[in-house]
Parts: sequence; C-alpha cells; structure tokens
Amino acid sequence: MSAPLSPPPPSTAASPPPSTAASEVAFLLAASVLKQTPRTGWTRFPPLSFFPSSPHSPSSPLPYPARVESVAEHSYLLSLFCSLALPPVDAARAARMALFHDLAEARVGDITPPEDSGVSRENKRQMEEEAMASMLSGLGSSAACDEIRALWEEYEAQATPAARFVKDCDRLEMVLQAVQYERANAGLDLEPFFESTEGKARSSQTKAWDAEIRKLRPPKP
Repeated sequence: MSAPLSPPPPSTAASPPPSTAASEVAFLLAASVLKQTPRTGWTRFPPLSFFPSSPHSPSSPLPYPARVESVAEHSYLLSLFCSLALPPVDAARAARMALFHDLAEARVGDITPPEDSGVSRENKRQMEEEAMASMLSGLGSSAACDEIRALWEEYEAQATPAARFVKDCDRLEMVLQAVQYERANAGLDLEPFFESTEGKARSSQTKAWDAEIRKLRPPKP
C-alpha cells in the first residue's frame, strides 16, 4: 500500500501586496487624465469635426461629435508610428518611449511653445520633471518605474536614434491629424502646422512618411 499523499506545498505565486496594487492603480488613474487632456494647438480653432464621415460601427449611427484630439489619442497613434520603425531603431523601445513621452502632461497640461503659452522652455522642463517625479513616486523602485523614467528622460535628451525617431514621428502625427481636420472641415486651412514641421524629418523612413502625409491634404480652392 502506498504512503498517503502529502498536502501540496503552498503556492509561491502570491498576489502583489495591497499597497503595491493600490499605488499602481493610483498611477494608472493619474495617467488616465491624458484621455481628457486636449492637444492645445487645436483649441485655437472652433470645434472641429474629427473625421469626414460617420463611424463605420453600426452600433454608433450618429456622426462623430466635433471635438479636439486628446493627448492620449496622440500618444496612441504615435506609438503605432514608432512600432513600424526600421533598424537601426529598436521599434519596441521607440513605441514604449512614445507611450510615455507626454505622461507629465497629465499633471501640467499640454504646454505650447513660449511664444503662445508664455511659459519658458526652462520652466516647462522643470514643471514636467516635478510632475513625473510626483506621478512615479508611488511606484517606488520597481522595474516598471525605472523604465518609464529612463525612457521619458531619453526622449527629453534627444541624444539617441530612438529618441530622435520618436520626435520625428511626434511631428508627423500632428501633421496627419492636421490633414484629417482639413479633410473633415471644409475651408479649414492649417498651413502653420505644415510649415512648422516642413523639412524636420531626419530619417529616410520618416521623410518618406512626411511626403506621403502631405499628399493627403485636400486641394485648396
């Protein structure tokens, strides 16, 4: 007769302590403000239709409401841009950097250039550094916290190929949104957005995207 089975050892896959889970949820809640944070450049215009046609979903029969793109929407599409990066740029790293690059705006908002906002670049940098420190403080010294901080600082420094690629795509996402607004709002001319970014793309890939995006502008009357 075989010996009775011993009870199984206790599981080592314990759930995170409540304090850790609570701090992570608090971080996510703070970051979710980006879904309601407008991209300031578009707020200078009357309410803009977002797309030129009704939604494709049969469950949403009403036209898209006139509204301004949020920072979260910008970051989402920017991450998709960056996920298509070609070597030597690490696409996965660039996509994560894009996801985090505007995280501080959840606290300070989307601050436009000094000539429009009155906030100097130095003050903007200080405000955003303090916002990032505050938002990440609850995550402690976790690997996730360290990565978010490192990628945000790498983007700000613009000293690596990945950071420069993300910056190129940051401008391209804005230009693509400008194209969408022009196509959805008859007579709207967003030329300043196209002029401010012209010739700024630095890689062969982003230069090619820039050329293709500009071809999509509606013809001027």
